Amino acid sequence: MKKKKILRSLLAVLLILCVTALPVFALTGTVVTQGSSLKIRKGPGTGYEEAFKLSPGDSVTILGEFKSDKGDIEKYPIWYKIAYEMKSGQVLEGYAAANYITIDGAPDPVPGGEVDIYAYPEAYRPYLKSLAEAHPNWKFTFFDTGLDWNTVMDNECYRGEPFRNVVSKSSPESYRYKDENGNYVKSAEGWYQASDAVVAYYMDPRNLMTESRIFQFEKLTFDANVHSVAGTEAMLKNSFMANTKITADDGRLITYAEAIYEAGKAANASPYYLAAKIIQEVGRNGSNSTSGTYIAKDGTDCSGYYNYYNIQATSATNDPVKQGLQWAAQTNSDETKNYGRPWTSPYKSIVGGAKYITKNYIAKGQDTLYLQKFDVTDGGNGFYWHQYMTNVAGAVGESGITQKGYVNNNMLTNDFVFVIPLYDNLPAERSRLPGDTSVDPAPIPDPKPVDPDPVDPDPPVNPDPPKCGDVNEDGTINAVDARWALQAASGARQLTESQKKQADANNDGNINAVDARWILQAASGARKLEA
Repeated sequence: MKKKKILRSLLAVLLILCVTALPVFALTGTVVTQGSSLKIRKGPGTGYEEAFKLSPGDSVTILGEFKSDKGDIEKYPIWYKIAYEMKSGQVLEGYAAANYITIDGAPDPVPGGEVDIYAYPEAYRPYLKSLAEAHPNWKFTFFDTGLDWNTVMDNECYRGEPFRNVVSKSSPESYRYKDENGNYVKSAEGWYQASDAVVAYYMDPRNLMTESRIFQFEKLTFDANVHSVAGTEAMLKNSFMANTKITADDGRLITYAEAIYEAGKAANASPYYLAAKIIQEVGRNGSNSTSGTYIAKDGTDCSGYYNYYNIQATSATNDPVKQGLQWAAQTNSDETKNYGRPWTSPYKSIVGGAKYITKNYIAKGQDTLYLQKFDVTDGGNGFYWHQYMTNVAGAVGESGITQKGYVNNNMLTNDFVFVIPLYDNLPAERSRLPGDTSVDPAPIPDPKPVDPDPVDPDPPVNPDPPKCGDVNEDGTINAVDARWALQAASGARQLTESQKKQADANNDGNINAVDARWILQAASGARKLEA
């Protein structure tokens, strides 16, 4: 019986490592309360019974993220399902309000505004250093895609799928892709296929680590402690929606900001993100998608319908606005796929579209602007094709709008969490736009390794060699070793050379999620590791 309990605990942790669509990419968190214990409940909400208590500083494993469905939704809208490993080895599971769990995986600031730069992946250190020092309250976490950079490029560029990434009609000719005959490849609507170099530039995280672009790595879920109607209004400044009222479904006359905030709260999506997405999609002055009076190029009457997020309006067609509005006019007998259609008012489009985006993107693990633009996380439907927009610079545009809204609200001191992807075989030099001759910052490699342990003057005669998989070298192989391996793979934990050897469970020269999974299997007796 005891063996079965241990196996169940290990399998529960194994699920964490295998499910890539989890909305929380960091694996561990820390309890942060003001001296008092934290009640862990049996469900996501204060209305559930207490399961057990944890103390400040206790480390937990995050199994998933849930919207509160019972109790104080306003104060504690988001809950984490967590697992806590006791000293005895027993694993307890329950739900904790996200307000009291900080996600691990980023270096803590040290006095003087400096950071432990060596806690970041080496390739990103020169680019994150100034951001981390300027904003010591920001946390940078890292998501291991498990994908090879060259494979990603093969799929995101023209050879993978035409018009997956495009540039506008006004783009420089050097940004456009040329086919084997030397001709530019142009979509029916007039956008150009982006060149390989341009696709690589906008996908390379090192080009996105600036004051504004970093916000395309911000998590996009709703947070009542951060988001407000006033903040949403500030996001709409200088747009057709600023301080303008529309009619809600129940007849209330409310501002666009109120409508977008209500949509975000209902869909568990950041209203600031929704505001930025609308502006990115239809412009600050609105478009035919929001006018309610559009007559298509072929004469089809699309009036009376609205599509504020341009859902299903693809740039590969001759009339994407028509395509999007016709979708907005349809209904689906399956209510879970209908999203309140037909969208016959701005309010219906804003609220229904938010639910569509959450269900089809945020809830599938694409919970940053970057992951919505570049599908490098498998939310159960594969990679690369499930991308919200085709404009290769779309996420950069949205992140700029978002950052400007935060500046207008004096919100840059908030505790933002950024989730940055990692790729295997990322080129040593960052990807560049045509004509870019700027100099890269100097690399910041690991410091020379220092042996932390003094030499034993009287070593045992026959010391036991470390076992493959025993990452923390405590003599046993268990879930802790798997967690150490995964943290090392993401750059969140530094290992000694000996520990690196034990973490490389499949002996392929790399440390990644596969090694963590093998270690868990070895701990449960399902796999034997070879030294």
